[in-house]
Amino acid sequence: QGDLTRSIDVHGDDAIGQLAGGLGTFLTELRGSIATIAGNALALGGRARVVGLAGSDGPGRQMVAAFPRRVERQGIVRPSGYETPVKTRILAGGVHTAKQQIVRIDRLPSQPVDARTRVEFERRTLQACSSIDAVLVSDYGSGLVTPDLVGRLRERLVGNTVWEQFAG
Repeated sequence: QGDLTRSIDVHGDDAIGQLAGGLGTFLTELRGSIATIAGNALALGGRARVVGLAGSDGPGRQMVAAFPRRVERQGIVRPSGYETPVKTRILAGGVHTAKQQIVRIDRLPSQPVDARTRVEFERRTLQACSSIDAVLVSDYGSGLVTPDLVGRLRERLVGNTVWEQFAG
């Protein structure tokens, strides 16, 4: 849940890139784990839903199209003029070595999320929580997901699991 972000990887094999250690691998494995959770839920007959903000720009269209076909996307809010955050990861490593992230360049929306968009996001988030067993919440520090929203999620999901990572 939160603002959806399009990632772009750039590869390099110089000495600086080799200093990045396991950070790039860790982030890749974390994103893969999240995708695996959704894939496993689908494979077991469950449902996976995504809720967040995405622009109608190129990065937003590409990101939404990249979700597996069976992931429910009705929770994606597409505000007019919203710029999808883009995180460009500069990776280094040779052909036969693991790619390591050495730097990340973030291109974030220039305007804060307006109140109407925030209300719609929260409405879709709470609506998406009907008949679910677990929720994974993350806004990568954007502030879109608030402690109040996580509290309301917890109230709706008593006895179920809420994983959270947000600026709050």
